[in-house]
Amino acid sequence: MSERNRRGLVVAALVAALGIPATPTMAQASGGPTVEDKDQQAGERLYQRGIRYAKRGKYEKALQLFEQALPYKNSDSNIFFNLCMVAAPIKKWDKIVLYGRGFLFIDGGQSADSKEIARKVTKAAGLMTVRPRPVKFDMTPKGVEVKVNHVPVGRAQGQEFLLPIGTYTVRAFRDDHEPFEKKITVVNGAGTQIVKLAMTKKIFFGKLLIKTEPADGVTVTIDDKNVGVTPLKDPIKLETRKYLVKFTKPGYDMWQRYVTIEKDQTATLSPVMERSTGK
Repeated sequence: MSERNRRGLVVAALVAALGIPATPTMAQASGGPTVEDKDQQAGERLYQRGIRYAKRGKYEKALQLFEQALPYKNSDSNIFFNLCMVAAPIKKWDKIVLYGRGFLFIDGGQSADSKEIARKVTKAAGLMTVRPRPVKFDMTPKGVEVKVNHVPVGRAQGQEFLLPIGTYTVRAFRDDHEPFEKKITVVNGAGTQIVKLAMTKKIFFGKLLIKTEPADGVTVTIDDKNVGVTPLKDPIKLETRKYLVKFTKPGYDMWQRYVTIEKDQTATLSPVMERSTGK
């Protein structure tokens, strides 16, 4: 079986005309209703409508529907394959360059389909009046997947790739960082355009509950910052990390401990102060 057949080509007319792979509907894939959210279902409906329009040779409409489905299906290489296929007959060379990159990134560049799409991208780039420019993302943290207009194009500080001249929305997601979104402009010029971007690390919080003996008059410092004198009515809100907590009171020996604050958890310190010798 060929690589393309393994990609699930189920519409004979599309295979003959464009080679477009059509994914099964969610109900077909699961044997019944699914628990996918409404957005995912809407995206699948748009995608299937695009398949039907492509089958009828309505490539402009198919392209429009595939692009509308893209925000919900951009982890599926099939949609990028299809986008390239319907963009070719209507000479949307910039679309082929962008969506071809999405296909090559997801597919890994090793399949027969990848070789075909790579050829289409090279041909499309050569036919454009203003040639695409090589772009490379210098983005922190390293290795995060970068999406351009919902198209996964590569990883931060990875290899360069072609982008048509224009303005794009760059998005990136990572569990321990704030969602990233920023507009960039790829300008005409020589050499590789380096795009420098940085994600913001998420700040998580926990709490520290303090109960001292004696119960009052004990000064509390956290990393040498005075936070109050006991009794402290409420737990102290702190960022998640390790702290050195010190307790002092005239006539008593200092008491100190390291404590690690964890996300959404409350740590407790209950020092028993000992009177200083000879006091």
